[in-house]
Amino acid sequence: MQKNDIGYQSLHRYIKDGGEMGELTRAFNWEDTVLGNPDDWPQSLLTTLGIILHSKFPMFLWWGPELIQFYNDAFRPSLGKDGRHPAALGQRGEDCWPEVWPVIKPLIDQVMDGGEATWSVDQLIPIFRNGKMEDVYWTFSYSPVNGESGEPAGVLVICNETTDLVAKIKAKEELKNSEEIYQILFTSSPLPKWVYDLDTLKILDVNEVALKRYGYTRNEFLKLTVMDLRPEEEIPQLLAAQKGLASSIGTVYPGTFIHQRKDKTRLKVEIWAARLSFQDTNSLMVVANDVTDSLYYQQLDKLETRILQINVKEDSNLHEVLMNYLTGIEEMHPGMLCSMQRVKNSYLFSMASPSLPKEFLDAIDGAMIGANAGSCGTAAFTRQKVIVADIANDPRWENYKDLAARFNLKACWSAPLFDRGGNVMATFANYFHEVRTPTEHEENTIKRAGRILQVILESFQREQSLKESNEKYFYATEATSDAIWDWDLLAEKISWGQGYKTIFGYDEGLVTEDKQTIAAHIHPDDIDRVLAGLDKAITSTQTNWQDEYRYIKQDGTYAYVIDKGILIRDAAGKATRMVGAMQDITKQHQKEQMLKSLNEKLIEISWMQSHVIRAPLTRIMGLIQLIKDLKMEGAEKDQVLNYLLTSAYELDDVIKNITDKSAMAQGK
Repeated sequence: MQKNDIGYQSLHRYIKDGGEMGELTRAFNWEDTVLGNPDDWPQSLLTTLGIILHSKFPMFLWWGPELIQFYNDAFRPSLGKDGRHPAALGQRGEDCWPEVWPVIKPLIDQVMDGGEATWSVDQLIPIFRNGKMEDVYWTFSYSPVNGESGEPAGVLVICNETTDLVAKIKAKEELKNSEEIYQILFTSSPLPKWVYDLDTLKILDVNEVALKRYGYTRNEFLKLTVMDLRPEEEIPQLLAAQKGLASSIGTVYPGTFIHQRKDKTRLKVEIWAARLSFQDTNSLMVVANDVTDSLYYQQLDKLETRILQINVKEDSNLHEVLMNYLTGIEEMHPGMLCSMQRVKNSYLFSMASPSLPKEFLDAIDGAMIGANAGSCGTAAFTRQKVIVADIANDPRWENYKDLAARFNLKACWSAPLFDRGGNVMATFANYFHEVRTPTEHEENTIKRAGRILQVILESFQREQSLKESNEKYFYATEATSDAIWDWDLLAEKISWGQGYKTIFGYDEGLVTEDKQTIAAHIHPDDIDRVLAGLDKAITSTQTNWQDEYRYIKQDGTYAYVIDKGILIRDAAGKATRMVGAMQDITKQHQKEQMLKSLNEKLIEISWMQSHVIRAPLTRIMGLIQLIKDLKMEGAEKDQVLNYLLTSAYELDDVIKNITDKSAMAQGK
């Protein structure tokens, strides 16, 4: 507790300055403590305070049975920021240091009880400061301060915090230990290792595995700096990592980097490093784990998965999918320029090419395939992969090498892509601005890309064919007078074409739930026969079904229909789908019934002609013959003529009857 208006004569006499702590001590309201008014303090306390507060060495004092605390400016930093200072001044020791009291209280008691002073070097005593527990190392002594009675009345602590010094010593010991085990671990490691000077970056030592992996002799490797193991564009990343490595302790993991071999081929390596003292230099031992293969396959798998996911989206676009895929391949293989060409009627047409110049693509668009038609034209013609490592000197590029030179294209590899029928549908090409042949990874990418591109192209072809088929189906159902239907036997759903509404007039929609709904529309006299026929067709092995029956329309009238269907079965022979068409044959049926009735009338007329007409006609013929043969006269002749007239009338009645029936048969 501070009380600036108090002027303690004793404190002003013994503590004239003493820095910040001198000022705080003079201004403190000591009368609120067990020590009371400083003017009543013993000479030994005042003298000791004068020594402490004017000293430049860290000092601390506990006084009296309550161990009231005093300290100087030199000790002040050890209390940390926003911690015990200035509350520690005038505070009881036990209240100030609860976290370490079990450790230091026995030392205080030893001194206060008249024992020897203590001395500790680089002693770890964790304390709470700066808002957290910290491991703090101290070199200190606890010494008695005798009071007026000659007995210890306080404990003087003369100390120095050695945390930074201990850390440096430990680091030095770690460096020394690491150098001792270096030879054991270095030479026997299955991974590439080297040691280099952190200041000059010069390589000081290297193991045999590194020599084999990077393609150098030992003399060549020891003439390099670590920058020589990096591509030029990776140098800034290396130098940035160096700043952290220079002050590192223990093993560190800087990350994954690009390295290059003597032949300039590249590696992706995970780097682990540890500082050590090597040949009296501040050095770093590096372990390089080649993860080129694992990262390559991870990256390739991720790319393929992403592209296939895009491909299956309903709104996917072929050009967009191809551009995404080819761009991803180019990112995996820096310097590679990918291109897709569609083959149609022996000509090549550009499909996708993220990085090739448009002017070049326009120049080769529509080129004819052939034995020496560049890489793509030759690949499509020969149906084989074509690797052209040097365009300028390859006869297959004779007609196009000047064009390639304009755009600095020096190598081109191309592979044909086949559809399921074995026909070349496209080519996949890879261009470079340098003369070169494929690496193992590039060969693998081209091979796998061929399979993925085949899947993409065929899926879009199937989708396009399905789209065209659906359009044809739509227009066919719109144009036909038949009611086309599609019965999903597993889901028990029947879909109808537009003809269903046109013919039967139903407005409730073009999907019915199951065959029972359909059965409700069939004439009661036909239901059992029709359903039995359907069940037989579905449960048997037949592929076709047909029946004729009466189907009720929206207006309540019945239409005579002929219904035909084709059954689609799975591999086990189970019917899963049935597709067919229902045709309204009502008019045809009516005509058939009319013809049947007419035919019956004609048969009746025919019978009349052959039987009824023949009787009077026979009599007439007999009477005429009688008149001719007998040469009758008078009354006898008149009688025969009367018979003849009667027969003629009878014949006339028969002819009228036939005429009437004919008129009825014709609907008149």
